[in-house]
Amino acid sequence: MIHATLIDQLYQAAEQSEPYEMCGLLFGETFVRTLNVSTEPITSFEIAPEDYMKACMVHDGKPWALVHSHPKGEAVLSVKDCRLMDALEKTNHDLVMIVVSRPHRTIRAFKKAAHVYERIWESIG
Repeated sequence: MIHATLIDQLYQAAEQSEPYEMCGLLFGETFVRTLNVSTEPITSFEIAPEDYMKACMVHDGKPWALVHSHPKGEAVLSVKDCRLMDALEKTNHDLVMIVVSRPHRTIRAFKKAAHVYERIWESIG
């Protein structure tokens, strides 16, 4: 699903953002890092709307994945992540959520189908 070079980019972006959550978008195999404008950036992420719009214009379309990191935690969905996936489902934009855990050297991709949050891919190590 994601090639090794991109995996390295995601880990590097997560490290550079610490202690805050890193966030960004994937367009094909291109990672676009975005500003985290969350009021609680240590425990949550919110992509700056202007970064989202600019990235979509530059890459001629919609991203296929939202990416963020859990600086101290595992690469699992938080309650906030699940709420965001619920909201995204209502937009009919089929986005994957990718969670990066640098401390655990794990990246996982999740998708929501009906009422189930499903892990569809992972990279460990």
